[in-house]
Amino acid sequence: MQHYRVQPLDDPDGDAYWVLAPSEEEARRFVALNVADAREAVKTAKFMCEPDRYKQPPCGFIYRRLSGPVAIARL
Repeated sequence: MQHYRVQPLDDPDGDAYWVLAPSEEEARRFVALNVADAREAVKTAKFMCEPDRYKQPPCGFIYRRLSGPVAIARL
């Protein structure tokens, strides 16, 4: 597993989400299911997703750039 950053393509200075996941697809899905403002994170035309070790949340959490962490409640 590795850490991924998921971020809206149209707002590079807005919120970003870091999550530990087995794949890019799973990282996108975790963010989409657990962050209300990022429900479209699974759409590659709207959100980018790439490996990123800037923030390294533990398994079960999503770190956000502009807010506190979010627990992964929905898998």
